[in-house]
Amino acid sequence: MSRKNLIVGQSGGPTAVINSSLYGVVSEGRRHPETIEHIYGMVNGIEGFLNGTVLDFEDVLPGEKLDGLKITPGAYLAPAVINFRNLYRIRFIRNSLRNLKK
Repeated sequence: MSRKNLIVGQSGGPTAVINSSLYGVVSEGRRHPETIEHIYGMVNGIEGFLNGTVLDFEDVLPGEKLDGLKITPGAYLAPAVINFRNLYRIRFIRNSLRNLKK
């Protein structure tokens, strides 16, 4: 079976549980190395993903360092200012700007 990658992002404000839920996603992904090869995080959500701002959790929080995420204040991945519902607007604006530059 081929392994896949997992990518996670945060949206909304920095609530008390936002990093704990991120910890849950990443730690559960790490429990399945037979199916998940890499776990990536979208810094600034979908906007960061579109801009290529993605981190590899194995590089930034290897092994037991991930446990510190549960007590880290604020949102570790810096949530997006935009959300998935506005994704079509972003694509429209980017395509419009590209056409203007030609």
